[in-house]
Amino acid sequence: MVTLCNTTYLEPTDNETEQIKRLRHLGFALAQLDRHEEAAAIVGQLEEQLASLRESREKAGTDAGKKAKEEKKDEKVTSKAVADAHRTWDGKIRSVEQALEYTRASQQLAAGDDQKAYQHIKKAGSVDRMLLAQLQCQAGEESEAIQAAEKHVKAHPGEVQPLARQVEILWMADKKKQAGQAFDDLRKLSGTIDMQSPVFTRLNPIAEELGHKLPWRVEKEPRDDIGQRPDLDSLGPFRWQPTAAPEWKLADHRGKKFSLHQFRGKPVLVIFYLGYGCLHCAEQLQTFAPRTEEFSKQGISLIAISTDDREGLKTSIENYDDGRIPFPLVSNSDLDVFKAYRAHDDFEGQPLHGTFLIDGKGSVLWQDISYEPFMDADFVLAESLRLLGQRTSSQLAKRSR
Repeated sequence: MVTLCNTTYLEPTDNETEQIKRLRHLGFALAQLDRHEEAAAIVGQLEEQLASLRESREKAGTDAGKKAKEEKKDEKVTSKAVADAHRTWDGKIRSVEQALEYTRASQQLAAGDDQKAYQHIKKAGSVDRMLLAQLQCQAGEESEAIQAAEKHVKAHPGEVQPLARQVEILWMADKKKQAGQAFDDLRKLSGTIDMQSPVFTRLNPIAEELGHKLPWRVEKEPRDDIGQRPDLDSLGPFRWQPTAAPEWKLADHRGKKFSLHQFRGKPVLVIFYLGYGCLHCAEQLQTFAPRTEEFSKQGISLIAISTDDREGLKTSIENYDDGRIPFPLVSNSDLDVFKAYRAHDDFEGQPLHGTFLIDGKGSVLWQDISYEPFMDADFVLAESLRLLGQRTSSQLAKRSR
Protein backbone atom coordinates (compact mmCIF):
# COMPACT_ATOMS: atom_id res chain seq x y z
CA MET A 1 0.00 0.00 0.00
CA VAL A 2 1.26 3.48 -0.83
CA THR A 3 1.32 5.79 2.18
CA LEU A 4 2.40 9.36 1.57
CA CYS A 5 1.06 11.62 4.34
CA ASN A 6 2.25 12.33 7.86
CA THR A 7 0.18 15.41 8.78
CA THR A 8 -2.11 17.91 7.15
CA TYR A 9 -3.77 21.26 7.74
CA LEU A 10 -5.31 23.50 5.13
CA GLU A 11 -7.43 26.48 6.06
CA PRO A 12 -10.86 26.89 4.43
CA THR A 13 -11.18 29.70 1.89
CA ASP A 14 -13.98 31.71 0.31
CA ASN A 15 -12.35 31.35 -3.11
CA GLU A 16 -14.37 28.62 -4.82
CA THR A 17 -11.53 27.43 -7.04
CA GLU A 18 -9.07 27.26 -4.15
CA GLN A 19 -11.65 25.57 -1.93
CA ILE A 20 -12.05 22.75 -4.45
CA LYS A 21 -8.28 22.27 -4.47
CA ARG A 22 -8.28 22.36 -0.65
CA LEU A 23 -10.93 19.64 -0.45
CA ARG A 24 -9.05 17.59 -3.04
CA HIS A 25 -5.80 17.52 -1.07
CA LEU A 26 -7.44 17.38 2.34
CA GLY A 27 -9.60 14.40 1.38
CA PHE A 28 -6.57 12.52 0.03
CA ALA A 29 -4.53 13.23 3.17
CA LEU A 30 -7.30 12.31 5.63
CA ALA A 31 -7.83 8.94 3.95
CA GLN A 32 -4.07 8.26 4.04
CA LEU A 33 -4.07 9.06 7.77
CA ASP A 34 -6.89 6.51 8.30
CA ARG A 35 -9.25 9.29 9.39
CA HIS A 36 -11.95 7.60 7.39
CA GLU A 37 -15.03 9.42 8.71
CA GLU A 38 -13.47 12.81 7.97
CA ALA A 39 -12.41 11.66 4.48
CA ALA A 40 -15.97 10.41 3.87
CA ALA A 41 -17.29 13.81 4.95
CA ILE A 42 -15.05 15.46 2.34
CA VAL A 43 -16.45 13.09 -0.30
CA GLY A 44 -19.94 14.07 0.81
CA GLN A 45 -19.15 17.79 0.45
CA LEU A 46 -17.73 17.24 -3.02
CA GLU A 47 -20.69 15.10 -4.14
CA GLU A 48 -23.11 17.74 -2.90
CA GLN A 49 -21.17 20.47 -4.70
CA LEU A 50 -21.03 18.39 -7.89
CA ALA A 51 -24.79 17.84 -7.86
CA SER A 52 -25.38 21.58 -7.40
CA LEU A 53 -23.02 22.47 -10.25
CA ARG A 54 -24.62 19.95 -12.61
CA GLU A 55 -28.05 21.35 -11.76
CA SER A 56 -26.81 24.90 -12.48
CA ARG A 57 -25.29 23.70 -15.76
CA GLU A 58 -28.53 22.15 -16.92
CA LYS A 59 -30.52 25.23 -15.92
CA ALA A 60 -28.11 27.48 -17.82
CA GLY A 61 -28.52 25.30 -20.92
CA THR A 62 -32.29 25.23 -20.60
CA ASP A 63 -32.46 29.01 -20.17
CA ALA A 64 -30.15 29.58 -23.14
CA GLY A 65 -32.20 27.26 -25.34
CA LYS A 66 -35.45 28.89 -24.27
CA LYS A 67 -34.09 32.35 -25.00
CA ALA A 68 -32.85 31.29 -28.44
CA LYS A 69 -36.25 29.83 -29.32
CA GLU A 70 -38.03 32.96 -28.12
CA GLU A 71 -35.75 34.93 -30.46
CA LYS A 72 -36.73 32.46 -33.20
CA LYS A 73 -33.16 31.26 -33.76
CA ASP A 74 -32.67 28.24 -35.98
CA GLU A 75 -31.75 24.81 -34.54
CA LYS A 76 -28.02 25.19 -35.16
CA VAL A 77 -27.80 28.55 -33.36
CA THR A 78 -29.97 27.24 -30.53
CA SER A 79 -27.75 24.18 -30.08
CA LYS A 80 -24.67 26.37 -30.00
CA ALA A 81 -26.25 28.66 -27.38
CA VAL A 82 -27.02 25.65 -25.18
CA ALA A 83 -23.50 24.23 -25.66
CA ASP A 84 -21.90 27.61 -24.82
CA ALA A 85 -24.02 27.90 -21.68
CA HIS A 86 -23.01 24.39 -20.61
CA ARG A 87 -19.34 25.12 -21.33
CA THR A 88 -19.17 27.92 -18.77
CA TRP A 89 -19.82 25.31 -16.05
CA ASP A 90 -17.70 22.48 -17.44
CA GLY A 91 -14.42 23.63 -15.87
CA LYS A 92 -15.81 23.74 -12.32
CA ILE A 93 -17.60 20.43 -12.76
CA ARG A 94 -14.44 18.79 -14.06
CA SER A 95 -12.41 20.13 -11.09
CA VAL A 96 -14.90 18.70 -8.57
CA GLU A 97 -15.10 15.37 -10.43
CA GLN A 98 -11.32 15.10 -10.40
CA ALA A 99 -11.18 16.04 -6.70
CA LEU A 100 -13.66 13.23 -5.99
CA GLU A 101 -11.61 10.72 -7.98
CA TYR A 102 -8.45 11.78 -6.13
CA THR A 103 -10.06 11.33 -2.70
CA ARG A 104 -11.66 8.04 -3.67
CA ALA A 105 -8.27 6.81 -4.89
CA SER A 106 -6.82 7.56 -1.46
CA GLN A 107 -9.72 5.75 0.23
CA GLN A 108 -9.03 2.67 -1.88
CA LEU A 109 -5.31 2.92 -1.08
CA ALA A 110 -6.12 3.00 2.63
CA ALA A 111 -8.35 -0.05 2.14
CA GLY A 112 -5.52 -1.90 0.37
CA ASP A 113 -7.25 -2.10 -3.01
CA ASP A 114 -4.52 -0.83 -5.33
CA GLN A 115 -6.40 -1.82 -8.50
CA LYS A 116 -9.41 0.36 -7.67
CA ALA A 117 -7.13 3.15 -6.46
CA TYR A 118 -5.35 3.12 -9.81
CA GLN A 119 -8.64 3.29 -11.74
CA HIS A 120 -9.75 6.31 -9.70
CA ILE A 121 -6.46 8.20 -9.82
CA LYS A 122 -6.27 7.88 -13.63
CA LYS A 123 -9.37 10.12 -13.71
CA ALA A 124 -8.07 12.61 -11.13
CA GLY A 125 -6.43 15.07 -13.53
CA SER A 126 -3.01 16.41 -12.62
CA VAL A 127 -1.35 14.01 -10.15
CA ASP A 128 2.15 13.05 -9.08
CA ARG A 129 3.53 11.06 -12.04
CA MET A 130 5.56 8.74 -9.82
CA LEU A 131 2.55 8.01 -7.59
CA LEU A 132 0.60 7.14 -10.73
CA ALA A 133 3.44 4.88 -11.93
CA GLN A 134 3.65 3.21 -8.51
CA LEU A 135 -0.07 2.46 -8.49
CA GLN A 136 0.18 1.27 -12.08
CA CYS A 137 2.88 -1.18 -11.01
CA GLN A 138 0.85 -2.41 -8.04
CA ALA A 139 -2.12 -2.87 -10.37
CA GLY A 140 -0.09 -5.28 -12.51
CA GLU A 141 0.96 -2.97 -15.37
CA GLU A 142 4.63 -3.32 -14.47
CA SER A 143 6.32 -2.64 -17.82
CA GLU A 144 4.19 0.48 -18.41
CA ALA A 145 4.94 1.69 -14.88
CA ILE A 146 8.68 1.19 -15.35
CA GLN A 147 8.61 3.11 -18.63
CA ALA A 148 6.62 5.96 -17.06
CA ALA A 149 9.03 6.16 -14.12
CA GLU A 150 12.07 6.18 -16.40
CA LYS A 151 10.57 8.93 -18.53
CA HIS A 152 9.85 11.04 -15.44
CA VAL A 153 13.40 10.59 -14.11
CA LYS A 154 14.88 11.61 -17.47
CA ALA A 155 12.68 14.70 -17.46
CA HIS A 156 14.02 15.65 -13.99
CA PRO A 157 17.80 15.07 -14.21
CA GLY A 158 19.72 15.45 -10.99
CA GLU A 159 16.59 15.27 -8.79
CA VAL A 160 16.72 12.78 -5.93
CA GLN A 161 13.01 12.19 -5.19
CA PRO A 162 12.12 10.88 -8.67
CA LEU A 163 15.13 8.54 -8.47
CA ALA A 164 14.07 7.28 -5.04
CA ARG A 165 10.57 6.54 -6.31
CA GLN A 166 12.03 4.80 -9.38
CA VAL A 167 14.03 2.49 -7.10
CA GLU A 168 10.81 1.56 -5.25
CA ILE A 169 8.95 0.85 -8.49
CA LEU A 170 11.73 -1.29 -9.95
CA TRP A 171 12.05 -3.21 -6.68
CA MET A 172 8.30 -3.72 -6.55
CA ALA A 173 8.41 -5.10 -10.10
CA ASP A 174 11.18 -7.52 -9.01
CA LYS A 175 13.69 -5.80 -11.31
CA LYS A 176 16.37 -5.89 -8.63
CA LYS A 177 19.35 -5.41 -10.93
CA GLN A 178 17.83 -2.29 -12.48
CA ALA A 179 16.76 -1.12 -9.01
CA GLY A 180 20.35 -1.49 -7.85
CA GLN A 181 21.60 0.61 -10.78
CA ALA A 182 19.03 3.32 -10.05
CA PHE A 183 19.98 3.19 -6.36
CA ASP A 184 23.65 3.71 -7.29
CA ASP A 185 22.63 6.76 -9.33
CA LEU A 186 20.69 8.05 -6.32
CA ARG A 187 23.63 7.55 -3.93
CA LYS A 188 25.85 9.67 -6.20
CA LEU A 189 23.46 12.58 -5.55
CA SER A 190 22.66 11.76 -1.94
CA GLY A 191 25.21 13.93 -0.12
CA THR A 192 22.72 16.54 1.08
CA ILE A 193 19.45 14.60 1.31
CA ASP A 194 17.45 14.39 4.55
CA MET A 195 17.58 10.75 5.63
CA GLN A 196 14.56 11.29 7.89
CA SER A 197 12.32 12.03 4.92
CA PRO A 198 9.90 9.11 4.31
CA VAL A 199 10.74 8.87 0.61
CA PHE A 200 14.31 7.96 1.62
CA THR A 201 13.68 5.99 4.83
CA ARG A 202 11.45 3.64 2.82
CA LEU A 203 14.59 2.64 0.89
CA ASN A 204 16.45 1.41 3.99
CA PRO A 205 15.39 -2.27 3.64
CA ILE A 206 16.25 -2.16 -0.09
CA ALA A 207 19.65 -0.61 0.69
CA GLU A 208 20.44 -3.35 3.21
CA GLU A 209 19.45 -6.10 0.79
CA LEU A 210 21.71 -4.48 -1.82
CA GLY A 211 24.57 -4.70 0.67
CA HIS A 212 24.78 -1.10 1.90
CA LYS A 213 25.18 -0.17 5.55
CA LEU A 214 22.81 2.36 7.08
CA PRO A 215 22.73 5.25 6.67
CA TRP A 216 23.24 4.55 2.97
CA ARG A 217 23.78 8.21 2.03
CA VAL A 218 27.21 9.05 0.59
CA GLU A 219 28.68 11.98 2.50
CA LYS A 220 29.43 14.89 0.23
CA GLU A 221 33.08 15.91 0.27
CA PRO A 222 33.99 19.57 -0.31
CA ARG A 223 35.65 20.24 -3.63
CA ASP A 224 39.27 21.33 -3.65
CA ASP A 225 39.11 23.32 -6.89
CA ILE A 226 36.72 26.11 -5.96
CA GLY A 227 39.42 28.78 -5.99
CA GLN A 228 39.26 32.04 -4.10
CA ARG A 229 35.82 32.69 -2.61
CA PRO A 230 34.58 36.23 -3.37
CA ASP A 231 33.14 38.47 -0.69
CA LEU A 232 29.40 37.74 -0.57
CA ASP A 233 28.67 41.49 -0.47
CA SER A 234 30.11 41.74 -3.97
CA LEU A 235 27.50 39.33 -5.35
CA GLY A 236 23.71 39.49 -5.55
CA PRO A 237 21.42 41.57 -7.76
CA PHE A 238 24.31 43.58 -9.18
CA ARG A 239 25.57 40.42 -10.93
CA TRP A 240 22.21 38.66 -11.49
CA GLN A 241 19.99 39.61 -14.41
CA PRO A 242 16.39 38.46 -15.06
CA THR A 243 15.71 36.37 -18.15
CA ALA A 244 14.69 37.99 -21.42
CA ALA A 245 11.06 37.56 -22.47
CA PRO A 246 10.72 35.88 -25.90
CA GLU A 247 9.46 38.28 -28.56
CA TRP A 248 6.07 37.74 -30.19
CA LYS A 249 3.73 39.39 -32.68
CA LEU A 250 0.05 38.38 -32.56
CA ALA A 251 -3.32 39.67 -33.82
CA ASP A 252 -6.60 40.44 -32.07
CA HIS A 253 -10.08 39.48 -33.34
CA ARG A 254 -10.05 42.36 -35.83
CA GLY A 255 -6.63 41.43 -37.20
CA LYS A 256 -4.85 44.30 -35.47
CA LYS A 257 -1.26 43.32 -34.68
CA PHE A 258 0.31 43.62 -31.24
CA SER A 259 3.86 42.76 -30.28
CA LEU A 260 5.97 42.64 -27.16
CA HIS A 261 8.36 45.11 -28.81
CA GLN A 262 5.72 47.86 -28.85
CA PHE A 263 5.72 47.81 -25.03
CA ARG A 264 9.45 48.56 -24.85
CA GLY A 265 10.15 51.38 -22.44
CA LYS A 266 7.28 50.54 -20.10
CA PRO A 267 6.28 47.44 -18.11
CA VAL A 268 3.52 45.11 -19.26
CA LEU A 269 1.56 42.33 -17.56
CA VAL A 270 0.99 39.46 -20.00
CA ILE A 271 -1.76 36.94 -19.16
CA PHE A 272 -1.84 33.58 -20.98
CA TYR A 273 -5.34 32.06 -20.83
CA LEU A 274 -7.00 28.95 -22.25
CA GLY A 275 -9.76 30.46 -24.31
CA TYR A 276 -13.39 31.39 -23.83
CA GLY A 277 -14.34 27.81 -22.87
CA CYS A 278 -12.26 27.95 -19.68
CA LEU A 279 -14.45 29.26 -16.85
CA HIS A 280 -11.46 29.93 -14.60
CA CYS A 281 -9.88 31.99 -17.38
CA ALA A 282 -13.05 34.04 -17.74
CA GLU A 283 -12.96 34.66 -13.99
CA GLN A 284 -9.34 35.75 -14.25
CA LEU A 285 -10.09 38.23 -17.04
CA GLN A 286 -13.04 39.59 -15.05
CA THR A 287 -10.76 39.93 -12.01
CA PHE A 288 -8.03 41.89 -13.78
CA ALA A 289 -10.16 43.91 -16.23
CA PRO A 290 -11.68 46.25 -13.59
CA ARG A 291 -8.17 46.87 -12.24
CA THR A 292 -6.74 47.95 -15.60
CA GLU A 293 -6.86 51.64 -14.73
CA GLU A 294 -5.02 51.04 -11.43
CA PHE A 295 -2.23 49.25 -13.31
CA SER A 296 -2.24 51.96 -15.97
CA LYS A 297 -1.79 54.71 -13.36
CA GLN A 298 1.39 52.93 -12.31
CA GLY A 299 2.57 52.79 -15.93
CA ILE A 300 1.78 49.08 -16.37
CA SER A 301 -0.05 47.90 -19.49
CA LEU A 302 -2.04 44.65 -19.70
CA ILE A 303 -2.52 42.23 -22.58
CA ALA A 304 -3.92 38.69 -22.70
CA ILE A 305 -2.78 35.91 -25.05
CA SER A 306 -5.37 33.22 -25.78
CA THR A 307 -5.37 29.70 -27.19
CA ASP A 308 -8.46 30.78 -29.17
CA ASP A 309 -8.52 31.65 -32.84
CA ARG A 310 -9.97 35.03 -33.86
CA GLU A 311 -13.57 33.76 -33.63
CA GLY A 312 -12.90 32.49 -30.13
CA LEU A 313 -11.55 35.89 -29.15
CA LYS A 314 -14.84 37.44 -30.25
CA THR A 315 -16.69 35.02 -27.96
CA SER A 316 -14.42 35.94 -25.03
CA ILE A 317 -15.28 39.61 -25.56
CA GLU A 318 -19.00 38.91 -25.97
CA ASN A 319 -18.98 36.88 -22.74
CA TYR A 320 -17.57 39.83 -20.80
CA ASP A 321 -20.09 41.90 -18.82
CA ASP A 322 -20.58 44.76 -21.29
CA GLY A 323 -18.90 43.19 -24.32
CA ARG A 324 -15.77 45.32 -23.84
CA ILE A 325 -12.53 44.25 -22.21
CA PRO A 326 -10.24 47.22 -21.44
CA PHE A 327 -7.05 45.54 -22.64
CA PRO A 328 -6.21 43.64 -25.85
CA LEU A 329 -6.88 39.94 -26.34
CA VAL A 330 -4.68 38.32 -29.00
CA SER A 331 -4.68 34.87 -30.53
CA ASN A 332 -1.98 32.21 -30.29
CA SER A 333 -3.97 29.20 -31.43
CA ASP A 334 -0.83 27.40 -32.67
CA LEU A 335 0.62 27.72 -29.10
CA ASP A 336 4.17 28.61 -30.17
CA VAL A 337 4.26 31.62 -27.82
CA PHE A 338 2.78 29.53 -24.98
CA LYS A 339 5.63 27.06 -25.51
CA ALA A 340 8.28 29.80 -25.75
CA TYR A 341 7.16 31.09 -22.33
CA ARG A 342 6.98 27.52 -20.92
CA ALA A 343 3.24 27.96 -20.31
CA HIS A 344 2.82 24.48 -21.73
CA ASP A 345 2.86 20.94 -20.35
CA ASP A 346 4.92 19.09 -22.96
CA PHE A 347 4.18 15.73 -21.35
CA GLU A 348 0.42 16.17 -21.56
CA GLY A 349 0.58 18.29 -24.72
CA GLN A 350 -1.62 20.92 -23.08
CA PRO A 351 -1.25 24.71 -22.63
CA LEU A 352 -0.99 26.12 -19.11
CA HIS A 353 -2.14 29.33 -17.47
CA GLY A 354 0.58 31.95 -17.17
CA THR A 355 0.96 35.47 -15.79
CA PHE A 356 4.16 37.41 -16.53
CA LEU A 357 5.43 40.84 -15.46
CA ILE A 358 7.83 42.14 -18.11
CA ASP A 359 9.77 45.36 -17.59
CA GLY A 360 10.52 48.06 -20.13
CA LYS A 361 13.70 46.32 -21.23
CA GLY A 362 11.85 43.10 -22.03
CA SER A 363 12.99 41.18 -18.93
CA VAL A 364 10.71 38.85 -16.96
CA LEU A 365 10.63 40.14 -13.37
CA TRP A 366 7.89 37.82 -12.06
CA GLN A 367 5.88 34.90 -13.39
CA ASP A 368 3.32 32.32 -12.38
CA ILE A 369 2.74 29.20 -14.53
CA SER A 370 0.15 26.70 -13.36
CA TYR A 371 -2.81 24.49 -14.19
CA GLU A 372 -4.90 27.20 -12.53
CA PRO A 373 -4.90 30.95 -13.40
CA PHE A 374 -3.39 33.43 -10.93
CA MET A 375 -6.32 35.35 -9.46
CA ASP A 376 -4.84 37.74 -6.87
CA ALA A 377 -4.75 41.10 -8.68
CA ASP A 378 -3.86 42.93 -5.46
CA PHE A 379 -0.74 40.83 -5.03
CA VAL A 380 0.29 41.23 -8.66
CA LEU A 381 -0.03 45.01 -8.50
CA ALA A 382 1.85 45.30 -5.20
CA GLU A 383 4.58 42.88 -6.31
CA SER A 384 4.91 44.68 -9.67
CA LEU A 385 5.49 47.99 -7.92
CA ARG A 386 8.01 46.40 -5.56
CA LEU A 387 9.97 44.67 -8.32
CA LEU A 388 9.86 47.59 -10.74
CA GLY A 389 11.00 49.94 -7.96
CA GLN A 390 13.78 47.54 -7.02
CA ARG A 391 14.83 47.28 -10.65
CA THR A 392 14.93 51.07 -11.01
CA SER A 393 17.00 51.41 -7.83
CA SER A 394 19.42 48.77 -9.12
CA GLN A 395 19.82 50.62 -12.44
CA LEU A 396 20.44 53.93 -10.66
CA ALA A 397 23.04 52.25 -8.44
CA LYS A 398 24.84 50.90 -11.52
CA ARG A 399 24.96 54.35 -13.12
CA SER A 400 26.49 55.84 -9.96
CA ARG A 401 29.40 53.41 -9.98
